Parts: sequence; C-alpha cells; structure tokens
Amino acid sequence: MARRGQTYGVRTDQPNDGRIENKPSKDVGLLFMAFNADIAQQFEFAQSTWANNPGFPRVPPGAGAPGLDLVIGQSPTPRPDIHCPVAWGGSTISTTTATPQAVTMKGGEYFFMPSLAFLRSL
Repeated sequence: MARRGQTYGVRTDQPNDGRIENKPSKDVGLLFMAFNADIAQQFEFAQSTWANNPGFPRVPPGAGAPGLDLVIGQSPTPRPDIHCPVAWGGSTISTTTATPQAVTMKGGEYFFMPSLAFLRSL
C-alpha cells in the first residue's frame, strides 16, 4: 500500500507550542491518499484490524485493551482509557486517560485507477 498525506489550509498558531486551546478547529487538515492493489486486504485491513481495533496489539491476560490508534483511530466520544505496556512485551501496564481525538474523518471515496499495463494495452 503506497500512501501519502498532504496538509491543506493556513495555520496561524505555533504547531508545537504545547497548547491545545489555540489550535485551529476548521479550515486546516490533512488530505490522505493510498494506492492499493487490493483495497480490502490492504487499506480496509489496516483500518479495521489495527487502527480501529481497541484490542490491538494483544497484551497479556488481565492487562486490559490497549485502545484505538492515538492518531487515526475513530471512536465514539468519549474515547476509552488507554492501557499500554511499560516495556515492549512486558506484563506491567500503565493506564492513562485517553487523549482527545486527533483526526476527525470528514469524508472519503474509493477511486479506480487502471494499471500502466492496462493503459498500454488500449
């Protein structure tokens, strides 16, 4: 899956100033595009199995679900708490209140693009 993101709009804040209250709420964003050989096995798999799966990655029994992807995961409000291992593969879990949703989906489309081999055969 080849993918690319491109920002749009003009930001008037300082993006990395550590303040949430002065961030834009409209007219800026990220345009995302992905080229796939198989939409279901690539893009939709990554979204449903990884980004929007509160049980991914699997953690030790009793540790609780790790939560949705912090950047692109889409969930109903409010977002559930996040459970993360303190060390990779470890059994000690840290629980924190979820951050606000970073990305709000505004729309999407699937487009067909024929291969170069197909176009050359015309």
